[in-house]
Amino acid sequence: MKTQAIIVFQKEFKLGHVKTRVAATAGNHAALEIYKKLVSHTYQILGEVSAEADIYIYLDTVPTEKPEFIPEHFHLRNQVGNDLGEKITHAFSEIFSLGYQSIITVGTDCLDLQKDHLVAAFKDLTAVACCIGPANDGGYYLIGLSKPLPDIFINIPWSTEKVLLETIERLNKKDASYSLLEPLQDIDTELDWIKATNFIKI
Repeated sequence: MKTQAIIVFQKEFKLGHVKTRVAATAGNHAALEIYKKLVSHTYQILGEVSAEADIYIYLDTVPTEKPEFIPEHFHLRNQVGNDLGEKITHAFSEIFSLGYQSIITVGTDCLDLQKDHLVAAFKDLTAVACCIGPANDGGYYLIGLSKPLPDIFINIPWSTEKVLLETIERLNKKDASYSLLEPLQDIDTELDWIKATNFIKI
């Protein structure tokens, strides 16, 4: 059995359901296409480490069959919880219960995410309780644990610039060791996408 696992939370590919800040200026169709491209990039990177880590995709809807865009060797799970904090807490608890020693969750908003970031996170988790990949918007594109820390995600002010600082404050209160990877840019707005890709329209 592998000792490492990666969790990804994914939304259903549905108009008006994804990348709402992108949709505010670019429209729902462009927002959906951008989200699909971001998810595709994330899955490509995950595929590069799937020999060393099992991949678990947590969907916000229950599909009748495995979606064709999800690689066959990725495992499907259902999101459980009322907000992101509860969903992350449940997912970590569920995957730790399967016997994994190091687990990370990555977002689907980062075009700069590469295999090296995942490898570095798992390496750090051999020495620390938590590894965080900070995003330039004050959140994070990656967070990993080497042991359950069930309280650190509850009631975090998600989608604000305080996410990273609040998480670190909670780690410090628990005297939990942590490391930081290099900061990367999340794609939150149409302008972020344009800067990252030089594409004006989708």
